[in-house]
Amino acid sequence: MQIGEFSKHSGLTIDAIRYYEKIGLIPLPLRDSGGRRIYGEDHLVWVDFLEVLKSTGMGVKDMASYVELRTHGAKSIPERLELLTRHHQKVRKEIERLQKIDAVLSDKITTFNAVLSGEIDGDTLTCKKENR
Repeated sequence: MQIGEFSKHSGLTIDAIRYYEKIGLIPLPLRDSGGRRIYGEDHLVWVDFLEVLKSTGMGVKDMASYVELRTHGAKSIPERLELLTRHHQKVRKEIERLQKIDAVLSDKITTFNAVLSGEIDGDTLTCKKENR
């Protein structure tokens, strides 16, 4: 597929694709006889993985490190595993933080719904640490 179709399927803009190629995050595609980039399914799979890493907060520097390690094949698996494990721990901490936020918001929503349904007198609500 050419760059426009690759952009459509990957969700990346053409500029982002070219930038990712320039900094080495996406392997350079083959080119047809007219010099146009030709991407394969492997490029889509790779971009999907990069987007997962990006969406979980991994920076370009760490993604580039992963890409560099990947070029060394199976012998770099221990280093790639370490990098992904560290990132996974950060993601899990963020999930825990978001779960705490979710609990506070859920509690507040429950309280406000109880006020609106008449179960609790809204005028007597106070701002307690645990009820924020």
